[in-house]
Amino acid sequence: MDINDVFCLGKTVKTHGLSGEISCFIDADEPLIYSNIEAVFVRHKQNLIPYIIECIHINEKGFCIIKFKNIDNYAQAKVLCKKELYLPLDLLPPRTGNSFYFHEIIGFCVEDINYGYVGKINSVIENALQPLFAIDFDNKEVLIPIHDDFIVEVNRKDKKIIVNTPPGLIEIYL
Repeated sequence: MDINDVFCLGKTVKTHGLSGEISCFIDADEPLIYSNIEAVFVRHKQNLIPYIIECIHINEKGFCIIKFKNIDNYAQAKVLCKKELYLPLDLLPPRTGNSFYFHEIIGFCVEDINYGYVGKINSVIENALQPLFAIDFDNKEVLIPIHDDFIVEVNRKDKKIIVNTPPGLIEIYL
């Protein structure tokens, strides 16, 4: 499994008890939809290692206790602490309307209501303050904050996002 074929579900935090259980955090809007997963990939350095889940208990805030098959004691569980958990992209619940996953909008065209065609999304820059669309416009990078107030429409069929940015934001880059 390649890192481009998975999404980060959350992370392991610490051991829970002495029988190999691990406290984890599921970083999802609706963590309970993952209550029936049978396996996850755990990232060890650059490798994704599959682990079969024996038992999982998730609460509505995303905190959970996981018991992996063949992880039966504290020492084995300790090795898995502070690791990222991954699932295949096809297990993501579909998004509708103006909500989207960052990976799904790469290559979408962006049009601004006032400015017109801006360019294609090359990537999404995720930082602590505000994620940004990184858009290529004639070999110049245009950065637009990903904010609900700016997004007018996400058209998956035409692979287009229509935005309404503040006056002058796009012109700054050009």
